[in-house]
Amino acid sequence: MTDEPNLYDDTMEDTETKIDPMITLKEVADMLNVHPNTVRVWSNDGRLPCYRFGPRGDRRYRKSDVDLLINAARIDASQPLTPLPAEGN
Repeated sequence: MTDEPNLYDDTMEDTETKIDPMITLKEVADMLNVHPNTVRVWSNDGRLPCYRFGPRGDRRYRKSDVDLLINAARIDASQPLTPLPAEGN
């Protein structure tokens, strides 16, 4: 058994570093019940930050960022997320 801290443990002291779980584009789309292309558009707009990994530039998202987006939508339910206008309009 090692003495290394569990970086995913919620019971850790505030002074220790935690790693925020990263999730895939598909996982985000499934969480939000939207098409993966919608998540891509929101990332490109800056509505949902993403991080690129690997030579293909695969997108990964912080779970906390997705949670913030969900909570913002709950708080401002009178103004739901609106789709972007189609290009050329």
